[in-house]
Amino acid sequence: MSEPYRIRSPETWEAARLAYLEGCSADEVCVRFGLGLSALRKHARAEGWRRADQAEAEPFDDEDDADDLPDMDDPALADLARRRMGVAARRGRLTEALRWARLRDFALRQMRDQQRLAAGLASPNDAETPGPPPQPSETPRETARTILARARAEVHEVHKVHSNSPFEPSLNRTERRRRLKDMRKQTGPP
Repeated sequence: MSEPYRIRSPETWEAARLAYLEGCSADEVCVRFGLGLSALRKHARAEGWRRADQAEAEPFDDEDDADDLPDMDDPALADLARRRMGVAARRGRLTEALRWARLRDFALRQMRDQQRLAAGLASPNDAETPGPPPQPSETPRETARTILARARAEVHEVHKVHSNSPFEPSLNRTERRRRLKDMRKQTGPP
């Protein structure tokens, strides 16, 4: 059931107008002042609240303020991004939360790369890749073939370990679908 009709004071509408014209979104203004979105839009239309009619702000010169920014190392940046991501997610701002998550992932990746460089490893895959590394004289096509052959060999090894797997690397799509369908019949719906 919706909330009952309430009349807001002129002071509330004036504060909402100022907040809206200063750049807050209509949703933010409604939440802050307890207004309905349609009522806010109706007042804005009737009273001519248009951001386009506002005087433009002075250009911002950020060269002077560049030294005022705190110098954050990667762990502090990752922690800040994690906290901001949580706040944005709790407020239902998922796009903003995803942006903070990407920044956190970037900071963590930077920390990992710095640790690897300190340990003397050139890339994250050097210690994990089996077999000889591709020769520098290989063309990109030959390098790609080498990597693909290595990946196919790893998949084949996984299929050997999991002998009850319904998939085999040599099966075509139709055969895989048929085997999956048969497996579902045996086990029932998920």
